[in-house]
Amino acid sequence: MSQEVGSSKENEYDLKDPRTRSLYKHYRPEIVTPEKRSFDLLRTPRFNKGMGFSLYERQFLGLHGLLPPTFMTIEQQAYRVMSKLRQQPNDLAKYIQMDSLQDVNEKLFYRVICDNVKELMRIVYTPTVGLACQKYGFIYRNPKGLYITIHDNSVSKIYQILSNWPHKDIQAIVVTDGERILGLGDLGAYGMGIPVGKLALYVALAGLHPGQCLPVLLDVGTDNKVRLLDIERLNLLGDAANSSKFGVPLS
Repeated sequence: MSQEVGSSKENEYDLKDPRTRSLYKHYRPEIVTPEKRSFDLLRTPRFNKGMGFSLYERQFLGLHGLLPPTFMTIEQQAYRVMSKLRQQPNDLAKYIQMDSLQDVNEKLFYRVICDNVKELMRIVYTPTVGLACQKYGFIYRNPKGLYITIHDNSVSKIYQILSNWPHKDIQAIVVTDGERILGLGDLGAYGMGIPVGKLALYVALAGLHPGQCLPVLLDVGTDNKVRLLDIERLNLLGDAANSSKFGVPLS
């Protein structure tokens, strides 16, 4: 009989390897099966296992016929990801592929990083994340953090924004105002790639739970004329305000 959805078989992990021990801890067999079913389950990165769903799980959760009629272990899925990744023409294309994977299958995303730290460190974070931030208007697909703007200038407004985040047990927050991104200057809202990338490494390498992490960008506008004229602009209109108006100096 297969395990519950969201579970992971212990033999999928070398628990003697510190890089994967925490990953198994977060994705060990769950007591409660997710309420979502069918397409909604496949669109939930936290519980989606892709080709890893067993026949029983596919029948029980309304997935039968929605996936190709074959089954893959997480090792096989990770091999497919890395094979495709190594065929990408440049580091930005690799970043975009990993970003898309995180949107689809969270467990597989972190497993791939854990198994290929040396190769993927520079893709998920520096130096590639700098270029990714510059192209963030092109890359952006799904929300991965919270944006608090200079117009959200009251406790009640900020509280409402924080309440919109789906996870409540937050243990780690990475905040940026986007004004000094890896020596690239003021990128404004494009700087969201920094807290997202940092927290991805904190989860994969330091053992934080992804549901307890929150990337935050304080959007105070930008003085970067290139960003303001960008047709895919994500920033506030107008010149940048001073981030000190938030009451906290940011590095």
